[in-house]
Formats: sequence, C-alpha cells, structure tokens
Amino acid sequence: MTELLKKAFDVAAELSEDEQNKVAEWLLNELATERQWEKQFSATGQTLARLAREALREHERGQTKSWIPRCFEVQDDPPIPTSLLKPS
Repeated sequence: MTELLKKAFDVAAELSEDEQNKVAEWLLNELATERQWEKQFSATGQTLARLAREALREHERGQTKSWIPRCFEVQDDPPIPTSLLKPS
C-alpha cells in the first residue's frame, strides 16, 4: 500500500461509521467503474486498430479522397466592416 493511500485510510478511519461506509461505497464504485472503462476501451482499441488498418489499405489503393471541413479551410482575410472605417 502506498503512503498516500495509507494516509487516506487513516483519515477515513477517524470518520463516523456512517461516513466510513459512504467513503468505502464511493471508492468501491469508482474502482468498479474504472475497470468497466478499461474493459470498454480495450475492446474499442482493437476495433479502432482494425478500422485504421482497413482505411490505410483503402488509401493505398487510391479509394479515398482528401476532405477538409469548411471550418478548417484557409480563407482570405474577411473584409473590414464599414462601420470601422474612418471617413477620409
């Protein structure tokens, strides 16, 4: 057990029984949730890797085309609003 975890348990040991149970329940739920996320991402990672290999093969065969969302397209500087122009 790490020193930090021991310190946390020492602090929790000073709480009332009800508060200790709440802390224990919270910790156990967090650990269970973390394990579920790890399991989900592990399966997802394998699927993503397969899809990435498939996409690379399609690209190598020339079956893909470049696509840049409009929000990332390089545009000319926008015109200056006439309200900001000073009369000459």
